[in-house]
Amino acid sequence: MAAIRLVETSLRDGNQCLWGALGIDTARTLAIAPVMERAGYAAIDFTTSTHMGVAVRYKQQDPWERIRLMAAACPTTPLQFLSTGFRFISWETASPDFMALAFATLARNGIRRFALADPMNDAAANVDVARLVKQGGGEQVVGALVFTLSPIHDDAHYADAACDIEYEFPIGFKELEGIHSRTDFDLTQHQAYSKKKQQYFDNDIDPETGKPYGNYIPYVIETSIGLDRMFLLVMSHAYDEETITKEDGTIDSRVVMRIPARIAPIKLAVLPLVKKDGLPELARQLIDECKPHFRCFYEEKDAIGKRYRRQDAIGTPFCITVDHQTKEDNTVTLRDRDSMSQRRIHLDEIKNEILKNLFI
Repeated sequence: MAAIRLVETSLRDGNQCLWGALGIDTARTLAIAPVMERAGYAAIDFTTSTHMGVAVRYKQQDPWERIRLMAAACPTTPLQFLSTGFRFISWETASPDFMALAFATLARNGIRRFALADPMNDAAANVDVARLVKQGGGEQVVGALVFTLSPIHDDAHYADAACDIEYEFPIGFKELEGIHSRTDFDLTQHQAYSKKKQQYFDNDIDPETGKPYGNYIPYVIETSIGLDRMFLLVMSHAYDEETITKEDGTIDSRVVMRIPARIAPIKLAVLPLVKKDGLPELARQLIDECKPHFRCFYEEKDAIGKRYRRQDAIGTPFCITVDHQTKEDNTVTLRDRDSMSQRRIHLDEIKNEILKNLFI
């Protein structure tokens, strides 16, 4: 049988348990530390950057001292830090150098285990974060998908177990999907009322008897996930407020919905640089070629930078700018939403290029 070990979560997730009513501070944390150390947990899910910010703003306490004291009190139980990608306290994206410093400082003060949850659901970004953690001295790196037994729901009379899949929204961990073991209730009832057997004969050998398991009515596992919750998950994952340093050194910002390209409502925006000189006609022609394959959007109002920002805010992954050079060599500017990088591409290549990126 596989070994099962538990991670204690109430210290970090105190807003959803009794600790929240008391207010988690350093004194109460250290009071319970010996008990948690004796319990033999695989880890103590101890803090996040937001959690550390609360310690300063509302408790007027040093979160780094709290980590050091707790690590000393629990020498055999790793303390865990939950990371949300390239963010630390603020929802703004931090630089890799800043995050490397943050992870190294956390490790130096006593955090040994790091759980990673990228708000963009970007596996590659999580790999980058994991690399920074290991370089900074983190001993353990784990994914932050949460699967828990459901303590708050009364199991239905036909269910012998109920579990939740949870997601860490900006408002905290909330249930995303419920999973129930309905036992053989459904097929037993069907058998009783239909008068037809619902049994399955299992030829696998029972090691205890040396004989086939034989006939039994199979169990049913029911999963239930809400469309509204999944929509909120996607929006929470995608929303980002980014600070940008321009080429001239000035600071700008943008709101961007980093919706994965394959589920973004609009895949491509086609934007003529100006509303004359035949550029709108070329843009419309490109739209007509692409729209049978994916949803496109045409816009010609305002400066090109403002149009880019509007498309960022609704999650359009790619923008095409049709300019005067297009009339000369049939190339356009292809802009990527997430990186804001731009490159020239031939008109004949656009449809296949977008389709290729939709299914990476």
